Amino acid sequence: MERCQEYRPGGAGFRGSVESEVFVSTRKVQKMRQIMTAWTGMCSKQGDYDEYYFFQHKFKKTVFSYETALYLQGLTDKIPQLIEASVPYSYKINNLPNNVKLYYVKSDISDMGAIEVKTIYQNKVRAYNIERIICDFVQNKNNIDPEVYVKTIRGYASSKNSDINKLFIYAKKMGIIEKVRTTMEVIYE
Repeated sequence: MERCQEYRPGGAGFRGSVESEVFVSTRKVQKMRQIMTAWTGMCSKQGDYDEYYFFQHKFKKTVFSYETALYLQGLTDKIPQLIEASVPYSYKINNLPNNVKLYYVKSDISDMGAIEVKTIYQNKVRAYNIERIICDFVQNKNNIDPEVYVKTIRGYASSKNSDINKLFIYAKKMGIIEKVRTTMEVIYE
């Protein structure tokens, strides 16, 4: 067995010694749980860390958007590098984690298209539906990965579940109806 040393947080480094690799890995797990608990104020019963659920539990008015919303609904196989969420302008967030990109939107459209979806851990979170994602993509086309943009628009156009009327209602409320109409005309041609 390899000799390992125990790390004592807050101390001057390593102290004592223990002959167990299990001890070290258990300590690492405990430390990770402490870090997760400190950030979220809770841990799941199984010890799993559902970052989407915990993030939305802490920041209640957020709605997952853009690529994060696509991922949560199983509409892309690309795992998001950042959590993308939208909030009303009036909602201020302090101490935002580094892996989050926040979009501020008008209060009257902040909940438009919000649906309840399940994370991979079966926790319920709020995310925008595909029609709202399409509107956000068209509105911010220059800031979207071109490959994801094209796949999403084409996938929507060929889907049996697409609701073009709902898409145009959202586009009208967001003031981008002409952009959405032009984009969809090109795709349907």
